[in-house]
Amino acid sequence: MDTNALGHLITAAEALSTAREVLADLERALAMADDAADITQRYTARLKEP
Repeated sequence: MDTNALGHLITAAEALSTAREVLADLERALAMADDAADITQRYTARLKEP
């Protein structure tokens, strides 16, 4: 066993589960950022149209 940042005991399974949750959150954030970039690019292109 190891301890987390607060000094509480944590098992390897708990650490792995937490890491998976963090990666899933990161994946969702990246997808949202990609969507925002697409929207911005489309909006900017429309502004440049005559």
